[in-house]
Amino acid sequence: MLLLALLLLALLAAAAILARPLTPIDETRYVGVAWEMWLRGDFLLPIKNGAPYSHKPPLMIWLFQAGWAAFGVNEWWPRLVAPLVSALNLLLTLALARRLWPGRDEIAGPAVLVLCSGLLWTFFSTAAMFDIILALFTLIGMHGIVLAAEGKSRSGFACLGVAVGLGILTKGPVILLHLLPVALLAPWWSGRRRSARWFGGVLLALLLGAAIALAFADRAGVDAHVGQFAHVLVGGNLEGERGERLIFGMLAMHFAFVDAADDRRNVGGRGKEIHNAVEQALHTLVLECRPAIHGNHAAGNGRLADDGDDLFLAQVAGLKELLE
Repeated sequence: MLLLALLLLALLAAAAILARPLTPIDETRYVGVAWEMWLRGDFLLPIKNGAPYSHKPPLMIWLFQAGWAAFGVNEWWPRLVAPLVSALNLLLTLALARRLWPGRDEIAGPAVLVLCSGLLWTFFSTAAMFDIILALFTLIGMHGIVLAAEGKSRSGFACLGVAVGLGILTKGPVILLHLLPVALLAPWWSGRRRSARWFGGVLLALLLGAAIALAFADRAGVDAHVGQFAHVLVGGNLEGERGERLIFGMLAMHFAFVDAADDRRNVGGRGKEIHNAVEQALHTLVLECRPAIHGNHAAGNGRLADDGDDLFLAQVAGLKELLE
């Protein structure tokens, strides 16, 4: 079934490359970033319109650059990266199934075919986007967790740490959503005795992953672009401390006031009023403060962001009055 899945993937990839161009907005943007880096001779820091591109981490862009260095600048290589990584993912899925269910080929073979025939998998396997590469490091991390659960702690946790680090460089810390629950719950699903040593190994793997990700910032010149690189590593869209303060302050305010509203729903019937006020504050973040989120420093947009700050503070003051 593995050969059948690989054949299906090859047919889909060939059809996508031959039948359609790069699709706006995402594919054209990412290839455009790689092209601008190539023109500038900067093979480390992603560049878009002359400025550091901090919306996504750089690993996929580096893969585009590596292929162009080997084969020359072309359109087909960036579109071939995802299918090649997808094929590697099929092999890792087969190996993982055999490791979890040894001697049960009736599970491993169909698992690969089911994965390859999934609608979303086939779409992202033929698109110049980050998701299939993220899946690669997720599978590598899963192999590391299983290795550690089998008693090969050193190699298993090292594998997990490398997967976390490269996953962060692929699409930010979202890799932790895929790997961390599996790692923390491994003593339960694997039958391994719960111990501080296991959780210490997970912690060391996370530190290794963070070190790998931060090494990129150091190599790229963190002194010159410290804020930009922090956002690159987390795949964020914020620009500067001001935008971060708005985002995290708003979220903290949201949960605090919603909890307070829940406590007071039976006191004067004002819980709904408080909840509506919270929703208005969240709308302020989305609608009024978009320039702060997306890093647009034009004068008019900066003024709009300042107005958003004032409105945000006024709404917080109003919410405090409601709760007093």
